[in-house]
Amino acid sequence: MLWTAVVLTACDSKQKEAYETQIGQLRQRLKSFSENFYVFEDEFHPFKIGSGGATLKVLQQLFALFGDRFNRSRFLVIHSGGLSKRLPIASAVGKIFLCLPNEKTFLEMKVQSYRRILEMMCPGVLICASDTLEYIPYDMQFGDPSSDVVLFAHPSNVDIATQHGVYVLKSGSLHKVLQKPSLEKLKSTNALFTGDFSDRVTAQNYYASELFAYTDSFYIISSRIAMDLAKLGKKTDLNCELCCYGDFLGGLGVELDDDYLDTNELVKSWRIELLNIFRDASVEFVRLPSDSFFHFGTSKELLCHFKLNSTFYNRFLTRERYHNVILSSVASSTKIASTSVIQLCDLSFGAEVGENCLLYGCKNGKFTHVPDGIIATTIAIRRHSQKQSEYVTLILSIGDELKSEKDHLRWFDHDLKNKEKISLWDIPLFPVCESMEESLEMSLRMCNDFERRDNICLLSIDDVVQMKDCDAILRYQKELISRLKTVSK
Repeated sequence: MLWTAVVLTACDSKQKEAYETQIGQLRQRLKSFSENFYVFEDEFHPFKIGSGGATLKVLQQLFALFGDRFNRSRFLVIHSGGLSKRLPIASAVGKIFLCLPNEKTFLEMKVQSYRRILEMMCPGVLICASDTLEYIPYDMQFGDPSSDVVLFAHPSNVDIATQHGVYVLKSGSLHKVLQKPSLEKLKSTNALFTGDFSDRVTAQNYYASELFAYTDSFYIISSRIAMDLAKLGKKTDLNCELCCYGDFLGGLGVELDDDYLDTNELVKSWRIELLNIFRDASVEFVRLPSDSFFHFGTSKELLCHFKLNSTFYNRFLTRERYHNVILSSVASSTKIASTSVIQLCDLSFGAEVGENCLLYGCKNGKFTHVPDGIIATTIAIRRHSQKQSEYVTLILSIGDELKSEKDHLRWFDHDLKNKEKISLWDIPLFPVCESMEESLEMSLRMCNDFERRDNICLLSIDDVVQMKDCDAILRYQKELISRLKTVSK
């Protein structure tokens, strides 16, 4: 069985073109999973529309493409249109096309993982994120044809539950949906379970074992619900940011959470419309086992999951050859710590890469030393005044928080002396160079000896992402992979 269509969302035209190019390169490997692959670009709005707004637009486009066949089809929608601010190695060409240690992309692994879901689901739409992988047990069962919504959930500890959507159950059925609830609310709504995920928390066992709640993984909506959402998006102009989890699913269950409609007027008006669609929906609840949900939203998470014999490795990679040097060319003199990962790099002149490093798309021109805890990615850019591609290497520490605005920023050991509140994403730190080799060398040098000079053009990460030259990036990757295949013959 094949998906009728797999849809990726893109935040702009450059990302859309890059995704389409990469899908084309993977066409032979993907053809056994779906009849069609589409990339839908988020329409321009003067504000963010979020994953919820993107979902409404995707459903409208799918209905326009498939017409009467829409109600008989099975679609997979992967939200992949972000800038990956917490995983900057993916900011240029997207998380969904990063490779795993088995040299398969996240896209390939997702469609492979969801094949069991596809075989059991009724016509409808599966909605998921691009930076997660879920382990689906072979003996898992679901597929009640009367269900309007199928929710997949996994057990999470209390710290994680307070930052995500939580499903409150009664007698095994969905009672209420919470969004980023406090510990007090988790307790008062009986959302917590003890360590075996079956017993309710009571006064007697509260301190006896670690506590868990069921948090959102991914979900399926029926063709009827999908049609209603497409109609809603068509008749109502988007005027705020919506989430395809919190805003869409918050109205499910027997009891509505008090916080669902306690929000600003714009979001509230949308939630009322969504409530009319989801309120009386029949819900099937599917529990995934522990250690089945893996998030790759940050560099630390990626390195953790990519380690040999990690929980993720044991779930997904035990039958395949493991690499922490992924689709890369390295000299025999190169030493790479086992806790580090390099991907699509050309280190033909040799390198010594320390512990817990993450390198993507870098190329050196001489022996290179990379200290512990470094994130590095070289991105081709095209400035308006330049006919040729130029290069910027982003060098960061594994623990850097790129989105946080601060009065006093530090970059490695350097006080950046910023005069206003700004984030590492927005401050110009990274030199523009004529070649990939020079770019890597200069950025590494500057993280040790940072000094602003009039003759060096510095760009922020935001600048680099806006100026990215996806054609040049993908051309380098294609040439490197082709060379690796030639060498391996």
